Amino acid sequence: MKVSILHTDFRIYWPARIKVLHSYLKSKGIELTVVEIAGKGSPYAFAKQHENCGLHWSILFPFAKMEALKGSDIEKAINSKLNELSPDIVIAGDIAFPSGAIAIAWAKNNNKKVIIFDDAKVEDVKRNCFINFIKQNIYNGVDAMIYPSIEWEDTGLFWNFRKEQLFYGLDVVDNSFWQQNNKKQIKIDHKYFLSIGRQIPKKNFIFLLNCYKQYKNAFKEKSYKLVLVGEGDERKNIEAFIHENQLEKDIILFPYLQQKELISIYQNAEAFIIASKQDETWGLVINEAMACGLPIIASEKCGATHTLVQENINGYVFSPSDKSDLINKLCSFHLSTEDNKKRMKEASLKIISNWDLDRFSKACYEAIQYTCRTKKKRQSLLSSIFIKLWKGRYRPI
Repeated sequence: MKVSILHTDFRIYWPARIKVLHSYLKSKGIELTVVEIAGKGSPYAFAKQHENCGLHWSILFPFAKMEALKGSDIEKAINSKLNELSPDIVIAGDIAFPSGAIAIAWAKNNNKKVIIFDDAKVEDVKRNCFINFIKQNIYNGVDAMIYPSIEWEDTGLFWNFRKEQLFYGLDVVDNSFWQQNNKKQIKIDHKYFLSIGRQIPKKNFIFLLNCYKQYKNAFKEKSYKLVLVGEGDERKNIEAFIHENQLEKDIILFPYLQQKELISIYQNAEAFIIASKQDETWGLVINEAMACGLPIIASEKCGATHTLVQENINGYVFSPSDKSDLINKLCSFHLSTEDNKKRMKEASLKIISNWDLDRFSKACYEAIQYTCRTKKKRQSLLSSIFIKLWKGRYRPI
């Protein structure tokens, strides 16, 4: 059996997932090929083009950014590559992207099966009723769906999937990478809270700084420092806030760092904070921090929060619009006994051990098995029309 996995780009977290998936499927007698649309323009500044990993890995436009490509060129290139590979099953990204939309159309035209992966809940994106109607009809042509966790079941049901069509384990990282002893040590000679992310408004860093300021006022010289890693449009506002509130000695800023440089910063922190104020589909920095054994203080707006963070077990959950809530959580953690902090760290490691690369591979394999033993789905005339016309679109994150 031949399976092709297709997406806009496969950088950052994807090479490790795909390498393990390739080995896992190979052990089951399944050949995996990888098709990536654009070779440039990941929204993450620290992104590097993948290392081939010895796989059959094709980049259709290796020197182009996705947003610079014409839809007709993308469609032509995807169809040509899939015709060349002739997979029995295609696994592709969400239908909001050309990868998913065109993969479904190709599969239907060639009497093949198609599996889609997505980590957005239905409430994460505002759509009108007509767009929802279109998506429901397009998803009628999809054989199985891979989501991050069981918390996405209601989303799958909203799109008219049956429970048996839903599989879970999409958003994972290479836990072992974050648990290695790294020679690139970045030393910070003080206990500190850590927050990592693009410094843009929805990440809510100014809110976090305001809460940290109140925490700092409560504990004075006994307070932890705050380390922020990242860059973005909010950087100047963050620097201005630090200067205006005379927090230069308490808040440490780093630019974007490569993942190997982040390991020691994670491992030496006391706790990790993510304060996003808008719905964050998942938040893989939570996985990374937990793999490093950190307690998590997380916004309720992060998808990973509801799967990975257990209140008072491995961290705390707060409302990203309620300053007193986060301030109280920072103070509660500070006042916790060392034994309790140790238990939280151990709990994070235990929870995240069930969310590793194998989980993604097993979810894909189970979805493949399901599609193989079920009959090809019949589409209504309306579904067929929408699948033919819908080409997806790309919006940089």
